[in-house]
Amino acid sequence: LNIIWFNTDFSVGTDSLLYSLFKSVWKDDFQDVGTDEWEIYQADPEIEKWWVEEGVAVGEIFQPGYVSLWMTGTEGWSDYSVSLRARLEQEDSEHLSSFGLTMYSSDNNVSAYQFLLIRNGTATIAKSSSSALPLEYPFEVEVGTWYDLEASIKENRIEFHINGQPVGVAVDEDILTAGRVGLVVSNARVQFDDVEITGDGIPHGGPGNNYVVDQEAPTIVSASILDGAIDVDPITIQHSGISFEFSEEINFGNIELKPINGDVLGVESEWESQKVTMTLLADETLDYGTSYQVNISGVSDKVGNLLSGHLITFTTMERETIAPKITGGNITNGDTSVDPIYFSDPQTGITLEFSEDILPGSLELKSVDGELLVTEAQWEQKRVTITLLAGQTLVF
Repeated sequence: LNIIWFNTDFSVGTDSLLYSLFKSVWKDDFQDVGTDEWEIYQADPEIEKWWVEEGVAVGEIFQPGYVSLWMTGTEGWSDYSVSLRARLEQEDSEHLSSFGLTMYSSDNNVSAYQFLLIRNGTATIAKSSSSALPLEYPFEVEVGTWYDLEASIKENRIEFHINGQPVGVAVDEDILTAGRVGLVVSNARVQFDDVEITGDGIPHGGPGNNYVVDQEAPTIVSASILDGAIDVDPITIQHSGISFEFSEEINFGNIELKPINGDVLGVESEWESQKVTMTLLADETLDYGTSYQVNISGVSDKVGNLLSGHLITFTTMERETIAPKITGGNITNGDTSVDPIYFSDPQTGITLEFSEDILPGSLELKSVDGELLVTEAQWEQKRVTITLLAGQTLVF
């Protein structure tokens, strides 16, 4: 083992050693009194004991020169990290007390990595199969205080964190690659809780694992246009865009629209927690009688499960030859009983309704003798509302 990094004031932070996108978690929170998943290595009941009480595991040994090791897992466990909580409940006043964890332990414990807190003001990283001395780091351990311990091995890099702070990093050129997990006690009584082993090379489970790791990718549960749709009105898309809703909260991705045999169109997208709406930019239009495709990519759920590449195709309707008609509104052609005060009110205005969705056009309001009034128009799908600007009124 070679030390490559050292930090005495814990001023340097790193990312958590437990990687949220791992698919397997083995967990024991000791809420039941069963210990079937654990065994004492070379148990000697005369000098050591382990038990569970009040939701914590307790290990005890007060025999100078001996270490008690409580183990779980198999020699085949690999590519994992370990986190747990530990508290020195009682120390040996005449001999040095220590506690911690082991990783990648062989069944005979000839080889393993040890991560220990020692009651002499140090924390250590050691390899039991190596003749090298343990790497020591300053850390004061108090009786009765809970400590959060995390240990990780990635490639040949070994890390040890205490209470979320990095203690040190070591490199082993002859790295161990698999093995069991153990809890360690020497000359002490120590409480342990919330053991969590996280990685790709372990089974998902454990007695404390009362949740299911999400391995299901998000899906599209509804869309304003279905895959394979035909006779789609391009005017509706230009007014309202295309929206998709997902089965769960997502990390945003990318969305694009293009003719199947053409270039990508300019769009903007509005992403929400479980929805995306894509709208065409102002200078873009869809053609009649044309096939288009929407491609959604890079979307994942909050634990990283990717939406599989999603391609939606649709075909717009053929251009119709029947012109839209005015079918209603708050005035009619030739009406001679129009109240000029009422219709001059900007809260009322003049409304016209059409037989179908329309694109905005141009209009003007003027008297029969040609005087043009200044107005503004608000276009909706089948309606336009005309309001007179300030200072403009209809006259009796």
